[in-house]
Amino acid sequence: MFDILIVEDSLTDRMILKMYLDKSGLRVGTATNAERALEITKQYQSLVVITDIVLPGMSGFQLCRKLKQCNLNDRDFSVIICSSKNNKVDKLWAEKLGADDYFTKPFDLEKIFKKVKELLILPERGYLTLLNDERRKSKEGISTNTISQGFKSRLVEEKYLPRDLVRDLCRKQKRERENYSSFLVPSYKK
Repeated sequence: MFDILIVEDSLTDRMILKMYLDKSGLRVGTATNAERALEITKQYQSLVVITDIVLPGMSGFQLCRKLKQCNLNDRDFSVIICSSKNNKVDKLWAEKLGADDYFTKPFDLEKIFKKVKELLILPERGYLTLLNDERRKSKEGISTNTISQGFKSRLVEEKYLPRDLVRDLCRKQKRERENYSSFLVPSYKK
C-alpha cells in the first residue's frame, strides 16, 4: 500500500522524487504513464498523486481531471503537478482542474515534501466520513450545499484539517460563489 504515487516518464526525475520521499518514511509507488496510474488508483480510497503534465498517452491534466472526478464518488485523491512547463496558463489550467499544487522543474524537494505532508494530514476514513455526513445533510435539506459552519468547526476540533487551511477553503468557496453569481442571468416573471 502506498501513501504517494509518482507518475513520471523521466526515470531520473521519478527516482529522485521516490528516493527523497522514501527516506522521509513515506510509502511511494511509481508509474510511467497515466493509464497505469489509473489502474493503480482503483485499489485506493485515498492517495496523493504527483504527476508530470507531458506523459506518453494521456496527459497529466487528463489524469488530474479523472482523479478529481473520483473524488465526487467518496474517494479522496490529491494531485500535485510537477512539470517543466512554467506558463501561467498551465498553472491556471491545473488549478481549474482541481490540482492541489503546481511545482516547476527543477523542483525544490523540501517544498514538495511539505505539501505532501500537508495533504497527508487528512486521515483517510475520518475526513471522508465527515464529508459524507455533510453531503447527506445537504441532500436532505438540513444545511445548504456549501460547507456549513458546524462542519468547518468539526474539521478543526477533530484535527482533520488545520484551522488556517479550513479558513482558506472557506474563502475560496466564497470567491467561487461570488464568481458564479456574477454569471447568473436574472429570471423574468411572465
